[in-house]
Amino acid sequence: RLQFYNIAVGRTTNSFLQPLTVIDSEPVTTRAPELTIRKDIVSSTNPASGPVPTLPPTFDAAWENADAGDQITFRVTLENQGSREAVEVRVSDRWSQNGVAAQGYSSCVVDSVANGAGTPLAFTGDLFTGELALTNPLPADSDGTVEPDEQALITFTCTVDPAFAPGPPIDDEAV
Repeated sequence: RLQFYNIAVGRTTNSFLQPLTVIDSEPVTTRAPELTIRKDIVSSTNPASGPVPTLPPTFDAAWENADAGDQITFRVTLENQGSREAVEVRVSDRWSQNGVAAQGYSSCVVDSVANGAGTPLAFTGDLFTGELALTNPLPADSDGTVEPDEQALITFTCTVDPAFAPGPPIDDEAV
């Protein structure tokens, strides 16, 4: 948000010919979108795996004891917490830069894109080869914007590469 001040200056001369100057200011804040994004791990096909009890700083979610071949379901939540609509909203992930295999997965597929109430949203592209674009995100307003306090939920499932060797954690973030 941009904040600036509207300044008024008044000048006059009184009956004794003394100049008088009055200055006053009022802050003005512009309205702007403020998008937040969060990436959570929703579930895994491996019942022996689960969420990490204590998250490292800056992490939205972490999962432990995943095995090669497990399917892990993620949810990206995009929300406009600002005071204006966000237009031409596009979501990308590091997979579009390095490919799914570079992240330790053999495949990934978008399961759904919906608003906060669960209504499906139209989109183009995907997270894995470029960017996912919300083309007409919220049916209530049908104007291709994410209005203040509205959400878009992108759910997708990835399969941990069966050839992925045990080692350091898979680090993954959405942008």
